[in-house]
Amino acid sequence: MTYVVLDGSGTVTTKNNAKTFADLPEESWYKSAVDFASSHELLAGTSANTFSPNISMNRAMMVTALWSLQSKELPTADKLFDDIPDGARFSESVAWAAERGIVAGYDDGSYKPYAALTREQMILMLYRYAESLDMDVSTDESLDKFADAALVSPWTKDAMEWAVSAGLITGVDVTHLNPCDTATRAQAAVVLQHFVRMIVK
Repeated sequence: MTYVVLDGSGTVTTKNNAKTFADLPEESWYKSAVDFASSHELLAGTSANTFSPNISMNRAMMVTALWSLQSKELPTADKLFDDIPDGARFSESVAWAAERGIVAGYDDGSYKPYAALTREQMILMLYRYAESLDMDVSTDESLDKFADAALVSPWTKDAMEWAVSAGLITGVDVTHLNPCDTATRAQAAVVLQHFVRMIVK
């Protein structure tokens, strides 16, 4: 187990609990990241022996990963959203993330835990988590080198610039970020691995 105390008020915790999944090709670009994320209990398998790297990352999965980094810190509120059932496996992580300002609900009082995340939405959650840890998220990075920079939503621009600058996310090729594409679990594993390695020295 590794404990990391940041300059601010946050403490990040990772665990090492190696797992084996049958659906991770040895030569895949994401295998080492999935191994890292699963062994440190940031992302769970979709079954006892599968990870499903190519399915969509959803809002519940992402906050649960960040909550795990935060030693599963207990929230003070029991229920903040109408569509989070009592006792759901993600109920505490969603409440924690909302209290931290990492996520917000929708106007109808819902959270939509199973809604797929876009690549920019995933990065925005990570950016807000970094802010909650008092990390320096300032950057002079520009997204102009990407041909689809104009597709980045204004409300995620700062987060995307920070993530590119920090090496947390790269384009799907040298000229495209594809910010509005759905993030896969494999992509999330890579981003989480980069983030933890950035703060764990």
